[in-house]
Amino acid sequence: MQAIKQPIFLSRADLIEFDASNQMRPKWRLVMPRSLSAGRLYIPKEISPHLPRSSLPSSQPTCRKKIPQVLFCLGKSDMAAATGYGDAPTDEQLLAYAELPRQGRYMAEVFAVRIPATAGADPPSGTISFHGGHCSSDFIYSPEEEHASQQTSCDSQGNIVLTGPSVATSAYSPIVFSLDLHDGQADEEEEENTARIVCDTIGGDFSNYNRAISETVRTGYGPAEVIYAVLSNGIQGRVDVKLSRLQSRDEEVLVGRIVARSKLFDVGCVLFYKEAANKQGVHVRPGEPVPLARHALALPLHMPLTIELDLRRGGSGDEIVRGKLEFKTAIDGLHTERLVGVNGAEFEVTISWSDYPW
Repeated sequence: MQAIKQPIFLSRADLIEFDASNQMRPKWRLVMPRSLSAGRLYIPKEISPHLPRSSLPSSQPTCRKKIPQVLFCLGKSDMAAATGYGDAPTDEQLLAYAELPRQGRYMAEVFAVRIPATAGADPPSGTISFHGGHCSSDFIYSPEEEHASQQTSCDSQGNIVLTGPSVATSAYSPIVFSLDLHDGQADEEEEENTARIVCDTIGGDFSNYNRAISETVRTGYGPAEVIYAVLSNGIQGRVDVKLSRLQSRDEEVLVGRIVARSKLFDVGCVLFYKEAANKQGVHVRPGEPVPLARHALALPLHMPLTIELDLRRGGSGDEIVRGKLEFKTAIDGLHTERLVGVNGAEFEVTISWSDYPW
């Protein structure tokens, strides 16, 4: 029996559709040259202003590799990294996406940082910072900061809970990650503690837009894997979550996690993470916001954003709410949705949109 086709809300519905299993696919096949490096997508000059019109992209991409299909315990809902959804768009779907109206900006998003040496150990000392264009520079890991104490710093697999950036990062210059990590015993000024990842997004040979990229560097605390993406049509979505209503309780003690994920990627951003084994949890009263580790996201325009909530009660482990909300991305405005959990617990999720947050 033929699958029922449901058109997506995108501006060019003749390019992309959903089949009965909710998988995105192009309605017609685009044929374009690929670079010689596996997993690297060639973007034509008329699509990307970063590419000089006088030359074609090099066969050697600036950034090393796209994210592998299998990463640290995929599909685990109790981890500080949201990976392994398994439904990333194909090359053809990405080509169809590149043809959609360009109303957003060039932005970069960081999804996860994993340091295997922290698995089952104390989190590293030091900082991780994320730099981009328009003077974008922010700490995305700094355990000494006061607000970081409300979150679990890392999970049992070595995934760091990121606490930034505070504003979506511009990709109108090279993207730089600076990882200054150590075990707390070394001199913090020692140069060997600092490692850097540089992705030259403005170089003529860069073409790896709208794909999750994985790079590994050696830090003063051992190898660190950084997963990020460079968006060709990005907007900022700022997320806030509030416990709007409770029945029969004055407050809730939250453990679990909240994840934001664009349908363009098979990896998401963890906004809240408190290990279920932690009996203390985070105390939240009705009308109060859930203290998120980060709020600002760089998101691809035209693709739905999903906010997943999986929260339980600290100590007992009883479910409070488990579900997801879907938002249509926009270049401005405000969008609020509500999710009702067990015993009438209601959570309100608000996204504020901006196409130029700098």
